[in-house]
Amino acid sequence: MRVSDIIHCAPIGRNDFRVLEALAEKENFDIIACRRMTFGRLSKSDEFLAENIHSYYDYKEKYPTEQRIQSPIENVEIFKILNYPHLKTGGVNFIVLERRKNGVKS
Repeated sequence: MRVSDIIHCAPIGRNDFRVLEALAEKENFDIIACRRMTFGRLSKSDEFLAENIHSYYDYKEKYPTEQRIQSPIENVEIFKILNYPHLKTGGVNFIVLERRKNGVKS
């Protein structure tokens, strides 16, 4: 979590979210979004398509926390087909974290 000011992680499950949430707090990051993707795509109604760094701030300002951050309801399960990993579910969550400026929570 020391590499960048914006971090994207996927796929994440329920247990991953709990760990990332605690780590984000410890390392001075805020969760901008935690949303579900179905088959690697966001829903058409989702506006979280970042074109530049300002897209994150706009998204964060436009939507309340409850709408931006949806805790995963299941864990990620992976199985192998011909030795290649595949997800067992049709959808997974992704999370986007932002480093706090001067350690101040926004």
